[in-house]
Amino acid sequence: MQRFTVSRDDRYHEAWPGICIAANGNLVCCYAEADRHGGGAVPSAVVRLSDDEGATWSEPIVVDTLMDRPESGYLMCRSVIRLQDDSLLLGADWNKTDTLRGPSERWYAHRGLPWDWSFDPANGVLREAWLYRSADHGATWSGPERTGCITASLNLKQVSDGTVFLSGSHFHVAGLENVQVLYRSEDAGRTWSDAIPVVADRRFSSAEGDIVEMPGGELVMYIRSEDNPAGTGMKAISRDGGRSWEGPYAAGYWPINGRVNAGVLSSGEVLAVHRVGGFRPQHWFGFFVERADTALTTTPNRPAARLNPPADSWGMIDDDTSPFADQGYGDWVELPGGDVYVVNYIVDSAPVDRPQIRGYRLSRDELFSPRRRLTIDFAPPQYRRGKVAGQAGWVRQIPELWRTTEWLEQVDYGPLGNNVVIEGERLTGSRNIGGLEEVVRRDVGPYDLEREAVEMTVTHRGRQRVAILRMDDQDADTIVELRSDWVYGDLWARDNRSVPYRSGILVGDDWWRTTIRLAAGRVEIATQRRDAGTRAGRAARWATVVPDDTYHHHSAFAAVVAGFGDAGGFYVDDITIDVSGASSAGG
Repeated sequence: MQRFTVSRDDRYHEAWPGICIAANGNLVCCYAEADRHGGGAVPSAVVRLSDDEGATWSEPIVVDTLMDRPESGYLMCRSVIRLQDDSLLLGADWNKTDTLRGPSERWYAHRGLPWDWSFDPANGVLREAWLYRSADHGATWSGPERTGCITASLNLKQVSDGTVFLSGSHFHVAGLENVQVLYRSEDAGRTWSDAIPVVADRRFSSAEGDIVEMPGGELVMYIRSEDNPAGTGMKAISRDGGRSWEGPYAAGYWPINGRVNAGVLSSGEVLAVHRVGGFRPQHWFGFFVERADTALTTTPNRPAARLNPPADSWGMIDDDTSPFADQGYGDWVELPGGDVYVVNYIVDSAPVDRPQIRGYRLSRDELFSPRRRLTIDFAPPQYRRGKVAGQAGWVRQIPELWRTTEWLEQVDYGPLGNNVVIEGERLTGSRNIGGLEEVVRRDVGPYDLEREAVEMTVTHRGRQRVAILRMDDQDADTIVELRSDWVYGDLWARDNRSVPYRSGILVGDDWWRTTIRLAAGRVEIATQRRDAGTRAGRAARWATVVPDDTYHHHSAFAAVVAGFGDAGGFYVDDITIDVSGASSAGG
């Protein structure tokens, strides 16, 4: 996968990108530029152009701005498409006011946050979709055109018969719920139908959908729903040109959180990109691919869908490693040679509340056989001497996500510190200062333990006052911990019920290699010397951990967490994570 900077300007919050290919072959990327997430004094709709398939990008072209005019509301640029006449159509959410008054006279003061707009239809047109047009491939723009379409988080899509759809959400104050709707236009977006409900079931808070036209003319809308009981994404199906919808049904692989953008590849498969939900410690942006016949299957939207998700392939594109992550709304186009170019917004190494627009070029192999093996060797240039936090995916663990064990609660080791270091080319806490315990996290995978067997191999030596290497599930709970500390004299492990498993192995200063194998409801651990060719280095399987019926980990292995104390010296030379016995839906 190749990565590119589409836009980075640390003066602004840049977010919610859309992308299309103009008739002259240029890529056109639109996005919102503002003071902060969801508001501020400088809301603008901006585009950049690329004539080399996304390798480099032009200076920003301001389509419209409400800068320094707070009485004019807030403008959130969202989507750009190429119409059948080769003109470009760009859509932006506009919000008139920053506060919301409900029928109970309660005031909601979220200052324009996109999930709490003042757009309950009962309140009148306090917000709507605005449109802009370009007849010269994105160089200049006209507008805004006031549509009267009351939505949030809009998406635009034109289908083969020329119909343009504007999809979005109605937010109802009563019940604080989103209802997915769309509008139809048969004149290229100049006039619009009344709102058509797609998912209006109050059991789901549905929002931010995108339409895909299937070969037989059916329409599938993939939809965000953070409360989806299936534990997957969600979709609805229309067989009459979008005038009525059935569903919702289960879709994709992981929950869809944030805007989803979907379309049909030239080879016939459906590709959807979205922020990946369902993972407490992670901030993933990913994708799934499914066949056309799979897209039209009506898998019940129930928890059983999690055991056999509809997607044929899935993968992760990026992970926002900032402790203040803000990311995951993307879009994509297929390039002439068959590669896919994806855009996403992400903080990562940028300052707090200053996300950037990033591009990614993925080959067909990367879409259908995503790499699932991870090797962490702590070697330069990825890692340097000093603190691990922020380096190549390791982040300081949020304190409330570190569930301390009973013995740590009984013994006062002080608050969390910030002293994990790379010493030479090894992860260690041996230079910690002041007796503080440090915790850092590396998001991995995620690996679906219901459908995959996963092995994590760690090369390590020594002991430390606190020396914990933990494998976390999707809810930041412990699956298993490997321990080489002063609680016991030997190497040991702790399962997710806090049950200890002792090995009898005194690791000392020799290098050892421990393999932890995970599958559904089962953990196996084996340790051998790194030089396994000697008699002393033969493997000794010393722990089998089987959670009981009353407490068990969730279905995904999602993060590696390292915790260290101050005295002693525990070193990790490398960590390798691999999938064995995986099904086809994981690569």
